[in-house]
Amino acid sequence: MIADKIAAHGDIKKRGIPGVDDLDVPEYLEDMMTGSPGLRMRSTPSGIPRFAWWDDATGTMLIREGDNGTFMQPDGGYEYFLKQLKE
Repeated sequence: MIADKIAAHGDIKKRGIPGVDDLDVPEYLEDMMTGSPGLRMRSTPSGIPRFAWWDDATGTMLIREGDNGTFMQPDGGYEYFLKQLKE
């Protein structure tokens, strides 16, 4: 599951999701990705498309790049998320 790789990359022991048990983070991320198509971001330098999701309930931003990605709760919150979409 791609969400497992993203959870591992985000290092859930250091950067979990508020209110979500660490063991449930991959399923939570998978639900974010299957719940909507995500918003298109700029591609990586090698041309891999990037998509982003935002979860208001937890303030979590999810970024997927092909079969990889990361997640975080940015200090700038939703405004940070919007700024990343514009880059």
